[in-house]
Amino acid sequence: MRGVDFFDQQMRYYSFLHGSKKWYKKIAFYFLEVAVLNSYVIYEIATIRGPILDRKKFIMDLIDSLLRFGPTTYVGPQTMIQMDCHLAKNETILNCVICSTQDSRKRSNFKCGACNATVCIIDCYERHRYERNSQK
Repeated sequence: MRGVDFFDQQMRYYSFLHGSKKWYKKIAFYFLEVAVLNSYVIYEIATIRGPILDRKKFIMDLIDSLLRFGPTTYVGPQTMIQMDCHLAKNETILNCVICSTQDSRKRSNFKCGACNATVCIIDCYERHRYERNSQK
């Protein structure tokens, strides 16, 4: 039981703030938390030299690397399309150029790194990339 208790303790330190009435979402978030904890344990074991990041910094770096889209995107088997758009962080929170209207204002602190257009991360960034690349 010592391993299970230690695992439960580690899971509670940096638990994701989430709530859902759907059972499958709870399970998905739990597995995501387990994957992040397991990756941190592997990171600690694999780091031989140099300073080891604390867990909070590791999680923040992981989130940052997952949010950072590169200049290329995978389209199909053995096919890569060169994209000049990439996601970057804004210093200030501005209105999204895609989904903000006169009636409803959607704000984001992310932008397209190529053209500096403020976009939402979820839907608007992909739409912006598609529209921009279809114009070429």
